[in-house]
Amino acid sequence: MTSAVTRRPARRAAPVAAGAAPPGAGARHGRGPGGYVVIGVHGGAGASTLARLLDPAGAGECTQWRPGAGADLGRTALLVARSTAAGLAAAAEWVTRWRPELRRPVLMVVADAPFRAPPLVRYRIRALSSRVHAVIEVPYFPCLRHLDDPAEALAQRKVAAAVGQVRRRLDQMPAPSHGAGCR
Repeated sequence: MTSAVTRRPARRAAPVAAGAAPPGAGARHGRGPGGYVVIGVHGGAGASTLARLLDPAGAGECTQWRPGAGADLGRTALLVARSTAAGLAAAAEWVTRWRPELRRPVLMVVADAPFRAPPLVRYRIRALSSRVHAVIEVPYFPCLRHLDDPAEALAQRKVAAAVGQVRRRLDQMPAPSHGAGCR
């Protein structure tokens, strides 16, 4: 399992439907009352699976943002992308459009295979790391392929340990700053 956390300033804003509150506004880190809003930046990113793994009891600690829906302004925005060239290109589009007055999101890169990411993907992760609050890489879990409920995977020690490490990294991060003026 490889996980990396990098903190750097962000630059721009994410797309938001007219009249909808933007995801990530007023967000904070940690498992306090705010929690997380999980945003899949492309289809099949793994956002719903990640949300289920981070909040297996369904206690509302993680919610999924849907286009056109208002955002819970007290939650930390987690942008979720697969570790593919297309996935990181979609993440780059979201990060480029992220509004500077919003707190910087965390980029969650979900491994698409049990192998090291290709060079282009690793390059894009490095390039985006300077524009988001942090990058957290989530390992590939083969057992998810045959489970109806992703939370069932937490019964396996390796999965529980990896998800625990992701949670600790999220919980230990200081509150993100706003992107305004960070160019």
